[in-house]
Amino acid sequence: MTEPPTQRLQLQVNGDTVEVHAAPDETLLDVLREHLGLFAAKDACQPEGYCGCCTVLVNGRARVACSQAASTFAGKEIVTLEGLGEQEREAFSLAFAAAGASQCGFCSPGIVMKAHDLLRKKPDPSRAEIASALGGNLCRCTGYVKVIDAIEMAGRIGAGEGQPHLDFSGRLGTRTPKYEAFELSLGLKPFIADMSVEGMLHGALCFSDHPRAVVRRIDIARAADMPGVVAIALAGDVAGERAVGCIYDDWPVLVAEG
Repeated sequence: MTEPPTQRLQLQVNGDTVEVHAAPDETLLDVLREHLGLFAAKDACQPEGYCGCCTVLVNGRARVACSQAASTFAGKEIVTLEGLGEQEREAFSLAFAAAGASQCGFCSPGIVMKAHDLLRKKPDPSRAEIASALGGNLCRCTGYVKVIDAIEMAGRIGAGEGQPHLDFSGRLGTRTPKYEAFELSLGLKPFIADMSVEGMLHGALCFSDHPRAVVRRIDIARAADMPGVVAIALAGDVAGERAVGCIYDDWPVLVAEG
């Protein structure tokens, strides 16, 4: 089997002209993260496009980056969170830290980009308008109240109304901002998919088509012949205990032959 063909694409990303060779099934999010090393946009639902974690600006409009092939963005102007101005990045990081708007923080960069899009069109939006603008951004931690608080505050900071005071003293009775709050809001806090080491490989899980079936034998010949496959790990190849569990170790991590 041969490697799939690639297409040469030229994009304007954060003010720079870049050229990449993308496979037909690679999305704009793949290009930003895997080709250009821009990790603020997160992959939470690719290619569904419903969570908003990968929101970027495309020709000045907020769009998700995961739902269309990268080739559809050829020649277009892309702005990621890394490409916002320093004053605006500072305003959002301060506001999100002061309001406690990031908990796990995975969705925060996409929300910041949607907020940026809203505030440049309407610098003083109502809470209802902010909530409406965030309709395509899912957050499972905060309940959105603090997120709306933060976007209101970011708008005020951008309008020159002063910055919030953040108390990092840690004294009893003080409200200390969340650890790494600035990094979370700006997409600088690395999650697992943002990390890489030299020589790192990516693995894919293969699930049985037949639940509760007894797997008599696993033939890996066709999988081993696929382009890019370096190794295939079966249950017998993994050292240690095969089963885990909460009370009893009754959940097999890998299905063994037989």
